Amino acid sequence: MNKSELHAKLSSFPKNHQLSEESIENISKRINKEIEVKKRGTKNHFFLNRKAIAAGLLSMTLLFFLLWGLKVREPEMLQEHAGIQFNRDFKSVEEGVKLREEKDIYETVEAENSWAFDPREPENLVGDDGIVVKLKVLSIREAKILAKTETFYTETPYTPIDVSIQETINGKHLSGKKTIYVEGGDIRISNLVESWDKHRVSLLGLNKLTKKEQESKFMSFGSEYDYEMAPGKEYAVILTKQQTEGEIYTVVGRGYGIFEMEENKYRNVITGRYYPALVFSDNE
Repeated sequence: MNKSELHAKLSSFPKNHQLSEESIENISKRINKEIEVKKRGTKNHFFLNRKAIAAGLLSMTLLFFLLWGLKVREPEMLQEHAGIQFNRDFKSVEEGVKLREEKDIYETVEAENSWAFDPREPENLVGDDGIVVKLKVLSIREAKILAKTETFYTETPYTPIDVSIQETINGKHLSGKKTIYVEGGDIRISNLVESWDKHRVSLLGLNKLTKKEQESKFMSFGSEYDYEMAPGKEYAVILTKQQTEGEIYTVVGRGYGIFEMEENKYRNVITGRYYPALVFSDNE
């Protein structure tokens, strides 16, 4: 420990050196003053240290609460983010729903199918003149009653589906854009009133509806074997040509005649069964 200047001077005095009372008093005052300065310096140093420690503790405390706050808020922030994302997705879904036509269904008619063969086997649906094609659905139109001819008539509505034929797998070759028809669908009541006989219309009470109601309301025709194809998707479909003057191709067996393509296999949309191929004849 370094000695002070005063201590150095005192140490240099001879042992027998005698100081005057005035000198001793002055030296004593100077020593006391130096001690006071040192004390103040020590206090100031301690005070500064305490300030530094306090500042450090305050910083650490603030950092702790900041991190704790973030940790507590993290799930909430994630929920908020998820909520925002959900709202965006929900909004897009809502917009998609709004694009679809909202139909006022007046009544639903469920068909009871009676099969003369097992419709779960594609070969039974194809028969001797069935056609199997790969196609892409372009659009789906409103159901209607097909035009009556001498060789063809049905009171059951059919839904027109605009498609692009991509490949003929079996039977008569088809290509290009065509309209195929699938049994059932939602048909405007005014269409039924125009197509059905008056007795059938009155039995269902459709004649009691106003013209506006007939135009705005729909009858829904379906069965447990129905399958709704989606625009933009590709399918393999079993078709048959109806005996009419024009080219009217209908889907055979409702959903039993529709297949999705998965890894070079065909999966029936009703049974879920897979088939490696849908070739059954060499018809041209």
